Amino acid sequence: MLEEDLKKLYFKKGVDIDVMEHDIFLLSKEYKKIELKLGEAVDKELTEKELKFLETELEKIDTKLKDISVKKADYLEYSIESQIMIFEYSYLMYLISE
Repeated sequence: MLEEDLKKLYFKKGVDIDVMEHDIFLLSKEYKKIELKLGEAVDKELTEKELKFLETELEKIDTKLKDISVKKADYLEYSIESQIMIFEYSYLMYLISE
């Protein structure tokens, strides 16, 4: 089944993969913003407590990103696109190991 077909099928069952993709996009943007804040905070030599807060926020976002990405990958695991990618990687590994 194509990825788009799987998305439609899961949508009918109450799982919106497009929302997952959008959430990943938004969380990635937020992660980059906090990374920049952390870099600026290091330059400004803020206290350890303030730096730790930003690091904790990055860890929370990273955990959310991983959770959503794993769920999305699980849902789309059997799409033709995913199967082709697995085949390509396997073939490349075969070529490299020869």
